[in-house]
Amino acid sequence: MIETSFMAQEENIKVLSPVDNFVVSVVCFYKANPELAVIWAVGQKMWQRDFPGTYENLKKEWSDGLRPIMDAVLGIIFVVSNT
Repeated sequence: MIETSFMAQEENIKVLSPVDNFVVSVVCFYKANPELAVIWAVGQKMWQRDFPGTYENLKKEWSDGLRPIMDAVLGIIFVVSNT
């Protein structure tokens, strides 16, 4: 990581660059929301038109809030993969 240093009240304080701070925030968000990684995997498989891989990722256990959305995506993938 890139760090910048400056003196404040006679102490050396290291501050992350804005890019590094963003990366740390994203990593923390992913760790706090493990379903997000699976949603990303679903999107990647859809982009690659890897329907078996998409189906496999969609069959994961989803939280109550995401279940209806991912079931709808599963239905769309089923229709698209069979046309």
